Amino acid sequence: MKLKLWLTLSLLCASMSGLSAEQVSVAEHVSNAELNSSNIKSSAQAGSDTPFDQMQLRKEAQQKIQQFASTLKSALVGAIQSGGLAHAVDVCHSTAPQIAEDLSTEGWHVARTSLKARNEQNQPDSWEVEMLQTFDQQFKSGIEAKALNAELYKQAKFRYMQAIPTDQVCLACHGVSIDAALSEAINKQYPKDRATGFTLEDIRGAFTVSKALND
Repeated sequence: MKLKLWLTLSLLCASMSGLSAEQVSVAEHVSNAELNSSNIKSSAQAGSDTPFDQMQLRKEAQQKIQQFASTLKSALVGAIQSGGLAHAVDVCHSTAPQIAEDLSTEGWHVARTSLKARNEQNQPDSWEVEMLQTFDQQFKSGIEAKALNAELYKQAKFRYMQAIPTDQVCLACHGVSIDAALSEAINKQYPKDRATGFTLEDIRGAFTVSKALND
């Protein structure tokens, strides 16, 4: 039971499963998004030398994601133990944005996004929409979520995204059938919530981080 609660907490605001601190997959992006692999390469990166350490930037981005995941999980563990899932929704509403802000240091910006966002402040931009659609297509084709990441080097900025899958424990808050009391708590904090109706075959969203390269 405790394990189930822990998993529910860690996935309540963003599914953390499948994410490895040692994951260093090289992401590739092509402008037409017709991909033949799970990785995405920046067109700005191809065929030219870059004046920065790409692997170091990728490592730092992954560390930011790990820190976000672990800090949020710790906050939600306390919330559910003291007041259940509905209380965890309240804590997530106030704590998750603060964690992202606290991690947005040294030129980094840390956030989460989704094609069906719960927090209206987490709406994706055009590149994020393209990558989220690609992640979902590739996930449905059988590629593991942990292999779905993307990076972009454009206009003096490094960007990195890591897919968030929908696991069984995510369905309590993001699935088709949500408990009435929990749904009320969600709607109270997120009146424009769109993050429901997911199934195990869907990508829930993504972590998205960026850093200005001219700092």
